[in-house]
Amino acid sequence: MTELHYLNFEKASEASFLAACKLLSPDERVRAFAYRNECSRRQTVFARYLLAARLSAGQTLSLEYTPSGKPLCAALGHISISHTDNMVCVAISNREIGVDIELIRQSRACASTRFWTEEEQAFIQNSTRRDKAFLHLWTRKEAFLKAQGGGWHGSAGKYSCIHDTIHESEQGKIIIWHLQSFNLSGSYTGALCTRDYKDEYTLQEAALPF
Repeated sequence: MTELHYLNFEKASEASFLAACKLLSPDERVRAFAYRNECSRRQTVFARYLLAARLSAGQTLSLEYTPSGKPLCAALGHISISHTDNMVCVAISNREIGVDIELIRQSRACASTRFWTEEEQAFIQNSTRRDKAFLHLWTRKEAFLKAQGGGWHGSAGKYSCIHDTIHESEQGKIIIWHLQSFNLSGSYTGALCTRDYKDEYTLQEAALPF
């Protein structure tokens, strides 16, 4: 079972922000405050607050990172983090996982062949709502790349995220990635990617520290 936790911090007070900071390790606080943009700092802190809330009482959140920037947390298992606008979301699972959320808004579809397969480009171009089609594929692509640990400049254009499964060959073995789309609070769309199985998931809105 995969846990999805999300939080809208639009109305968070400074006291709430500082309370969330206290649950982070010194390294994670440094990471958060390295951002000059206040929204980016808040996104970083509140996303990690969601993870810290799943730890035992008295523990502070400490993360490690792969060379590609994928976060790791030995205390929780496999994790993934996403944020957009005033919304943050984290996924926690016992297998490789990726999550992405985006604010639903009009956007110009990206036609770059570097990031999209021919099938995906056709899907966007032939849609009556290209902006929605673009966001649908964007979140699925992001979730897949986070789970896989690749990146937009690596595997993005090799795999189509239109279908609910992606088959990848790794050292002679076939890995199957499973994609699921979901919505948050009506204004946000998201996607989840898990390895080997189409995992059931719970979706829970979190409360601010106070």
